[in-house]
Amino acid sequence: MKRQFRVVRLSVLALLVAGVAVGGAAGGTESNGVTFTDPSGDSGSAADITAVEVSNDDSGVIRMRVSLPNRPTADQLREVLLIAINNDPNATNDRSGYGEGDVVLFATSEGVFTRRFQGSTLVPFDAPSLRADYSSGPAFTFNRADFGISSRFAFFIQVRDQSASVRDEAPDSSASYVYVVTVGPPPLAAGTVTAAPRAPVQGKAFSLRVPVMRTDNNTALPDDGVSVSCAARIRAKTLRGRGSHAGGVARCIFAIPKASRGKSFNATITVRFQGAAISEAFTSRIR
Repeated sequence: MKRQFRVVRLSVLALLVAGVAVGGAAGGTESNGVTFTDPSGDSGSAADITAVEVSNDDSGVIRMRVSLPNRPTADQLREVLLIAINNDPNATNDRSGYGEGDVVLFATSEGVFTRRFQGSTLVPFDAPSLRADYSSGPAFTFNRADFGISSRFAFFIQVRDQSASVRDEAPDSSASYVYVVTVGPPPLAAGTVTAAPRAPVQGKAFSLRVPVMRTDNNTALPDDGVSVSCAARIRAKTLRGRGSHAGGVARCIFAIPKASRGKSFNATITVRFQGAAISEAFTSRIR
């Protein structure tokens, strides 16, 4: 049974004294990227967490980058930043259950330090894949196997001053972020296609909309990295539409030709994201 995450709050500075820095350049991973945001300007004069970017590649290598805009270089990081990772595949978005087998990453101006829970104590452990760099905040890459991660994990981040007082945290209060590791294209699902107007009208613009989400973490697709293609046929004639995506909704706009009233209109919306694709069809008669 996992214990509440209390030990780190009492012993951060002691751990840093005994820690071993991890160096080396971190390699980028671009697939399955998720950005978690945190309010800016809520840390006073301390390092201010504004975003956390997490991604993984098909070999299970995870990259985490914490944005600290007011600490552009590592030597300006006067505080201790810690990332607590709950590697339970059933981890939820609260902070209960952090303990046995879970991992804590520490970053200071001197380097990066790792610890793992053994019972109620944080102890050193070997993570040979771990690499770190710094660019307006620390970035870490590691193989999920080294951290005991299988399909998903929860995490939260804290900035602590030299008295071990929390100056900023992400997310705020008692919440955690949850990240789903996806090896290969993420699974997609589409909602109901809606039309405006309800049927195409000759000589007028016609719009189709469909929401698309990831089923591995039940979230809408981000605004970036999504492509939408739009194709239609009016009898033997091919008609191309203009595609876009925002707010988790794909949209296609078609210019319906004049003198097409009464003809059958058959359209397909195709959404592509990180190697995955999903298509939805729409059929109506032109008015």
